[in-house]
Amino acid sequence: LHTQVGELEAAERTLGAALAIARALGDRRIEALILSNLGNVCFSQSRGVDARAHYEAAIALHRSVGNRRQEGAVLTNLGALCNREQRMDEACDYHRQAAALFRDLGDRWYEAVALSNLGVSRLNQQRWAEARAHLEAALVRHRELGDRRHEAISSGHLAMVSEGEGRPAEARAHFEAAIALHREVRNRSGESTHSRQLGDLLLK
Repeated sequence: LHTQVGELEAAERTLGAALAIARALGDRRIEALILSNLGNVCFSQSRGVDARAHYEAAIALHRSVGNRRQEGAVLTNLGALCNREQRMDEACDYHRQAAALFRDLGDRWYEAVALSNLGVSRLNQQRWAEARAHLEAALVRHRELGDRRHEAISSGHLAMVSEGEGRPAEARAHFEAAIALHREVRNRSGESTHSRQLGDLLLK
């Protein structure tokens, strides 16, 4: 509740108290979940060092109690942290681990999200071929799952890859597909972003 209303300092105090109780009780599963949330609070405050420490401690505990799904979630958060801090190769490593873990669990939705994150990290490095491979794999899974919102997002990212590769016609097709999907799911923000990017492309 605290994090929902932006009271991050209060959230951190509450979680800190809960963490002490979990440790006193020896409940490692709950301790891991609290550490994950503490990492999220620090992430929201742009406290990267603290967020990483909490995430890494949470991953170790999730592994020790066999909570693989939560391990994958925290790996994803670590990847996002590294991506924000421009440590792209490290981000890709975390996203790759998350994708493999969710694939082993048979969780195709989270696997698709991890693959998309991996593709975006490579896109930010302008490593076009790798970005395309990951984003296309994510796009296939989003379509199979009927996830139109994430299909739109991946289509937009693929448009940026195509533009980077010097394929304007292909980029336009991806942007137009993304815009149509955003309209379908009433994602006005996504529609606006990709419409603007398409307009920039057409002006070149």
